[in-house]
Amino acid sequence: MSDTKDTNDPREVKDAKEARDDTWIVKGRRGEINTYVELVNWPGPRPDSPEPHYVLQNLYLPNPGGKTTYTQIDLIYLHTSGIYMIEVKDWLGRIYVDEKQDGKWSRVTPDWTGNKYESFGSPLRQNERHEEALRKLLGDESKELPVHHIAVFSDARCRIIRLDYPWKKVVVYLRDLRAAIECIARENQNRLLPDRVQHLYERLQVKQNPPEEIVQQHIKEVEALKNKCEGS
Repeated sequence: MSDTKDTNDPREVKDAKEARDDTWIVKGRRGEINTYVELVNWPGPRPDSPEPHYVLQNLYLPNPGGKTTYTQIDLIYLHTSGIYMIEVKDWLGRIYVDEKQDGKWSRVTPDWTGNKYESFGSPLRQNERHEEALRKLLGDESKELPVHHIAVFSDARCRIIRLDYPWKKVVVYLRDLRAAIECIARENQNRLLPDRVQHLYERLQVKQNPPEEIVQQHIKEVEALKNKCEGS
């Protein structure tokens, strides 16, 4: 076995600044990639009756009226049952899901002093903002467009504790993502024609993986918001 270490793994980063909690940039991409692989290698919700379906990742949509210039969407899954907005979190610890607490969920992780408690914005509410940006981008095309929200926790070592959240929205481990989509698809059969699914894919695929300057601008804006919240 090679002793070479993966320098892209945040656990191996030695620089103090990079080793702090905001390695979310690296960890988040790892979780998104694992989720993308889970979906792109899948024949779809109904393999016995194949239908067009597409996976889009790392989309940047204009965010008019938002706190950042763009909003970044981890993944979109397109199928005849609708558009699936997927927000991915690659986190450890116990995740307390509670939509009644002003859109704040909480996480408890082991710490050398005991347990570390922190709150974070609801991924489901992130998806609501993503859907708003998507509908603005599509304009009249978005009318009666079925959109489903899913929050995925990709690190197998986390534990989801459900307190309260809307039943129509889904919070799952990565291993349960396909089953969750299958369940939604059964209840939303043929909501979109195959031609429309194809058209949506062609319309949105150009929003994937934007130029580096847009990515860096977005990271700086998100960091500034994060620092502002921590300082308030």
